[in-house]
Amino acid sequence: MPSSVIRGWKYDEDEQRLDILFVSGKCYSYHDVPPRVAKGMREAFSKGSYFNRRIRDHFAFTRIAAVGSSQVQPMDIGRAPMSRATSSAFTNTHTW
Repeated sequence: MPSSVIRGWKYDEDEQRLDILFVSGKCYSYHDVPPRVAKGMREAFSKGSYFNRRIRDHFAFTRIAAVGSSQVQPMDIGRAPMSRATSSAFTNTHTW
C-alpha cells in the first residue's frame, strides 16, 4: 500500500542502516536497525504506522540533505549528498 508519509526507503544490512525518504523530501538514515525491524517495515501494510511504532524514537538517526532542496547539505555518514537522481534508489517495494 502506498504511504501518505513515506515516499520510499532502503535498507543496508551490512551497515544495519535504514534510509527513509519522506514525501516532504526530507531523508533520514536510522542507525543500528536490526534486520528483523527492516523486515517488519517491508511486510507492514502501513509503512508510516510501522515507522511511528517501531523506528521513530527508537534508533539514532542522521538527517540527510533534503531531496530537491536548493541548498544541498553534506551527509554526516560519509556518503555523497542526496539529489533528485539518487532519490530513485528508494523504493516502497524493496527486494530482499
